[in-house]
Amino acid sequence: MEHDPSLASATLYKMRAAFFEIGLEKTSIYQEIASLRQNCKSLSLLGLSFALLSTITSAEGPDHPPQTTKDISLEGTIIRCRVADEPYSRSRGLAGREPLPLGEGMLFEFDYRDHHGFWMKGMTFPIDIIWFDQGEIVHMVSAELPKPDEDLKIYLPKRPSRYVLEVAAGTFAANGWTLGTKVTILSED
Repeated sequence: MEHDPSLASATLYKMRAAFFEIGLEKTSIYQEIASLRQNCKSLSLLGLSFALLSTITSAEGPDHPPQTTKDISLEGTIIRCRVADEPYSRSRGLAGREPLPLGEGMLFEFDYRDHHGFWMKGMTFPIDIIWFDQGEIVHMVSAELPKPDEDLKIYLPKRPSRYVLEVAAGTFAANGWTLGTKVTILSED
C-alpha cells in the first residue's frame, strides 16, 4: 500500500481531536502523536489506534455553558458568530444543528496556528469554511454534504491559521471574498 501523506495527516487530526475530547493536555497529545508516527509502520495500524480512541470517546460530553458570540467583519460585512473555543464545542461544531441563516456563523478559535482540519460529520447542510490568520483569509473551501456511502473528507488548509469561520454555503462567493480579504474580530458578548 502506497503511503498517502494527506490521509495520514487527516487521521492524526482525528486522533488529536479525540485526545482533546478525553481531556489530555496538549503536551501529552503531541507526545502520543509523535510516538504513533514513530511506531506505526502502516496506516492500518494508525487507523486501528484511532478506532480504539473513538470507542473511548464515544460517550456524550458533559454539559457545557452556552457559547459566547462575537461579531466578525469581512471587508464591511458583519457576521454574528457562536464561538467554539474549547475542545468539546470545537469537536461538535455545527453538527446536528439547523442551517445557518445568512449573516451568522461559527468561529473556531485555537490556541495555536496549525493546519486545522474540518469534516462534515453529523452535518445536515453544506457550508463554506474560511481559515484566517493575522487579519486576512488564508484558505477557503465550499464543503458539501457527503453521500451516505462516502468516507468523510477532511478539509485541510494550505497555510496554518489560528481561526476558522463556518458560514452558510455560498456566502464567500456572494460577498466576493478571496484569499487576502481582510478579517477583523469586532466584539464579544
